[in-house]
Amino acid sequence: MNEAPAEEKPNGHRRHLLVRFGDALATFVVALTFLGGFVSHGYADEGWARVLAWMACGTLGCWAVIGYALGRWSGPRMASARWFLALLGVAALLATMQTIPLPADIVQKISPVWRGITESFQSAGIPVPDKLTLAVAPEKAWLSLRQLIAAMLFFAGVILLATHRATAMALIVFVSCVSMLEGFFGLFNYLIAEAYRASGSVYNANHYAVIVIIGLPLYFTGLMEWKRHSEMMSEDILGGRNPLLIFIGLGIIAGLGWITSLSRSSVIVTTIVVGILAMMEAAHWTQRDKGATSRSVANVLIGSVIALMLLFVGSLFFQGVLDRIFSGDAMSGNSRVRIWRASLQGLRESNYLGVGIGGSEFSINRFADYPLVTEPIWSHSDVLQWLCDLGVPACLILAVILFFFGRSFLQGLKSRAERSSWNHRRMHRAALAGVAIALLHAALDFHLRIPQVGFMVLTLVALTLQPGIFKVTQKADS
Repeated sequence: MNEAPAEEKPNGHRRHLLVRFGDALATFVVALTFLGGFVSHGYADEGWARVLAWMACGTLGCWAVIGYALGRWSGPRMASARWFLALLGVAALLATMQTIPLPADIVQKISPVWRGITESFQSAGIPVPDKLTLAVAPEKAWLSLRQLIAAMLFFAGVILLATHRATAMALIVFVSCVSMLEGFFGLFNYLIAEAYRASGSVYNANHYAVIVIIGLPLYFTGLMEWKRHSEMMSEDILGGRNPLLIFIGLGIIAGLGWITSLSRSSVIVTTIVVGILAMMEAAHWTQRDKGATSRSVANVLIGSVIALMLLFVGSLFFQGVLDRIFSGDAMSGNSRVRIWRASLQGLRESNYLGVGIGGSEFSINRFADYPLVTEPIWSHSDVLQWLCDLGVPACLILAVILFFFGRSFLQGLKSRAERSSWNHRRMHRAALAGVAIALLHAALDFHLRIPQVGFMVLTLVALTLQPGIFKVTQKADS
């Protein structure tokens, strides 16, 4: 009767040490992955940095498999994570199916776009291959597929880190530091190198803006928590002993770097998300301290201020946004509407089966009627491109999985709200705001296909799904 506990204790201790060591190693790998993005334009460049990043994702995936063997994927707290991982896995499977070689005559029958291509081959005297894939650009399909698999492996490893307080705090620091450093780098280029728009370590100013802004809510909220729980940080800011003012100043500098990106859509999306977040915070404050009448008045005032902010921002960027959507940039005709219309034309030409992951560029080249000076890149809408790449049937399958993920996520939010206070969920709301900014902006751009941005967004998603981010504040209060 007394021997069983003595037998289980060493095994439990070894398992605990293995988990601690594995989490420490995985945390180090995540840090290196984020750092490597600064030397490879966010991993947009092919080269040694991207190879090392994919090896890092493989390492995180191996740790996820070990975690599964240790039982870390069981339990209700991992339900949303399992659905999200299933979403990525099924997307990769569906994309893989489009790269399977099929007899050319079958592909020509089910894909009008391939029928048109093969007819062009025949008229030019070029022999038609015996086998074709549903993906019209197999090379791009395999490149995008490898990136999707890497994202799945990265998330599988990071989600385990987000369960514990120490590793979740490390992830918060990583995301905040990447955003801050990117903002400093972009502002330096803007001021010293006299760039027209700040772009930081990535090529595109809009992608740079996303990298900076999605981490800043977490950064400033972290400073608030630090001030609440640290004896040194709780002192008077202007007293000379509190370094909080320095950290706030650094955040403002990074914010200035974001503004110099001149990303119109980023400013508008961020204003909306941050405005809603501010209203939620103010509504809770008035409900707790002022009563229902004052709360209603405060909500009206806050809503009016946010509406005025949106009108002001709209007056600054309205014409520029309209030009970008309908007319395009000067000399290029690179309008969003033209790109979207061409992408949808490619979807129709594929019998709504999709042109293959990463293949919308083929449709844009074929149907957008670009001037010669323009080189199209992607569909400038991640949501639309997933539809055009994978096709309607595949996206319907993903929509079902997304529904179950959303239901599980909302159930988790409700359960967490019943078990923790509003203050304990502040960091969680900041991470959720970063995810919301990235996803809303993705409707007008393709930054989720930039690996560095994808890694940051997946880390934020992991933080919103797991309890580690709540333990950061709960531990401080205990």
